[in-house]
Amino acid sequence: MTVGFQYLEDMSSTEVRVFSAVLNDDTLTEFDKFDSKEFLNRDAELEYLYSILHVFIEEGYDPDLLRKEDAADAIAVLYADIDEIRFRDDNSDPNDQGIRLYCFARPGVLVLFNGDIKTAQNPRECLNVSTYFDIAVKVSRKLERDISQRVINISDENPFSHTEYEI
Repeated sequence: MTVGFQYLEDMSSTEVRVFSAVLNDDTLTEFDKFDSKEFLNRDAELEYLYSILHVFIEEGYDPDLLRKEDAADAIAVLYADIDEIRFRDDNSDPNDQGIRLYCFARPGVLVLFNGDIKTAQNPRECLNVSTYFDIAVKVSRKLERDISQRVINISDENPFSHTEYEI
């Protein structure tokens, strides 16, 4: 599987440039695929996730807005807000870990992957998110390696323009 990156100019700000992974020769980015999903009875949770995404983009990198899951980051309901969001969505499923939107985040840069409803503590054991999680982890490790080895300079205007990975 080949992973490339597309700049999402409409979502970017002066604080954060936003990109999304593109798999193989897909015409849709991974974020486009996530954004087009219907998450029934999760209006409050989706509103919450998109508000976190908006704050992150407009105000800049804040690791406290993300969950770390292995080498990947995830946009998800923050622990302090879980009960309120579950109540608003009338969600009492004890196995429901909430929606995850996987990403790679560093100061000034956000790469969005795909995600879904996580139903197991370990994302590798969740049929809904395991594939998205694995892609995000593999690509995040490669991005981190290439940034630390200065192959990628995230200060560049389009740091991923010539970046493509086989995973």
